[in-house]
Amino acid sequence: MNKHTWLTVAFMSCLGCADDGGARRADVAADAGADASADAGMPPLVDAVREEISLYDRRIRATCPCLVAQGEYQTEEDCLKLGLSGPDWVDCATKALAAYDNPTTRSQSKCYFDFLRDAAECVEMSNCATDKLALCGNPDPNCLAENNERLTLLLTACPDFGLLSRVSQ
Repeated sequence: MNKHTWLTVAFMSCLGCADDGGARRADVAADAGADASADAGMPPLVDAVREEISLYDRRIRATCPCLVAQGEYQTEEDCLKLGLSGPDWVDCATKALAAYDNPTTRSQSKCYFDFLRDAAECVEMSNCATDKLALCGNPDPNCLAENNERLTLLLTACPDFGLLSRVSQ
């Protein structure tokens, strides 16, 4: 697996997923109105976004030493420069998800947060052993289906999440 694939997989695992389309957006919009009173119990969206980006960066930090050991990068710094989140990611993601955020979508995103946490822990514990890294894989397909629209919103509004601007450097 080349260096761009490793880093891209860290965040973009869902690009091949099917979108359940307008029906989902209509359901979310309906849920947003119905769940408005429950929003008071949720942490601010910016906190959830910070946690997600922190988990993403944690996996990148754990992956880069492995990529250096495999000869994909000369230094960890080179790898981290390409892979770590940018300073505007929290702001961009918070804005991108503001209209989509409600208790239902937060609940559905839990599995993706769990995947990010598990993947980071898996990579950290692998000691860069290829056979162990192979087990750090992808989120459950049902989880991806539930999060497809959310992740698509992020990748569309914040294209740097897809590493596109940095891969060509």
